[in-house]
Amino acid sequence: MDRFADQLVARGPTLSPDGTAHTGSIHILEAADIEAARRFASEEPFARAGLYSSVAITPWCNILGGTMWARSPASPDTASTVVIARWPGRVCEPDERDASWRELWNPIAREASVFGGLLLDEDERDSVGLVFAVDLDLPDTRRLVETLGRLPTPTSIRSHRWC
Repeated sequence: MDRFADQLVARGPTLSPDGTAHTGSIHILEAADIEAARRFASEEPFARAGLYSSVAITPWCNILGGTMWARSPASPDTASTVVIARWPGRVCEPDERDASWRELWNPIAREASVFGGLLLDEDERDSVGLVFAVDLDLPDTRRLVETLGRLPTPTSIRSHRWC
């Protein structure tokens, strides 16, 4: 994975709710285009070993900026959660990819944020969801999601313990 270090925004395994079982992985990277992301996905070590039953590649816009390594690490006993919310595609103007979406994050979310961004369609024109990780346990993260009132009505919200 070292050869991809300059492209990675975040990465880590998803875990069972009790944190004992590995259930998948999330890799978020800055890629030149969708084909570069597909190459990364096919060259990722666990993928090459055949450990994934499926891989999803979705363009995204890093609305919080930076990488998970640009912030102070959470303490080892802090639970982290990744949330993926999806909604029907809607036109996403460039200004929505900046300050207006950052305003969604209440002070707790800003303090606990690891990464966050809009999911985009393959043309990178319409937003189709949101993905973020916070250093909060699942119940606190669910309460946080409920406070994000300006989001389009999601068709699905999935949350996973994340490391």
